[in-house]
Amino acid sequence: MISSNLKDNDFGISSVQTSLNDFFGGLPPFNELVSNCLFPKVELDHGGGVHALGNGYFENSERVCPYCGKSDKKVNKKDFRKRSFIKENFGRVTVYLRRYYCKHCDSWFKTNFEKVVKAL
Repeated sequence: MISSNLKDNDFGISSVQTSLNDFFGGLPPFNELVSNCLFPKVELDHGGGVHALGNGYFENSERVCPYCGKSDKKVNKKDFRKRSFIKENFGRVTVYLRRYYCKHCDSWFKTNFEKVVKAL
């Protein structure tokens, strides 16, 4: 095990302990290493279709309005909203949830926060 240190980073973390086999391709930038540990770039699906885009950004796998049931062309992707929570044995984690607008029923909704927390 080795420890990488960096004074200034986006996460406020001064070191991360990793195994040597994590560096077969060379040493990645520290912020990228921490981001990949916190927010893996894989689809997280726990029965709700939550997709991780990387770097803490999440969206629904399918664009379906929870109010009227319309999908795809009637539901537009919009911006992201910031949410923070305390992760057990880690501390404060910030995630960004995609917002959507349904043109059919004129309603706004966002990626389900509880499903994102459960997926992490």
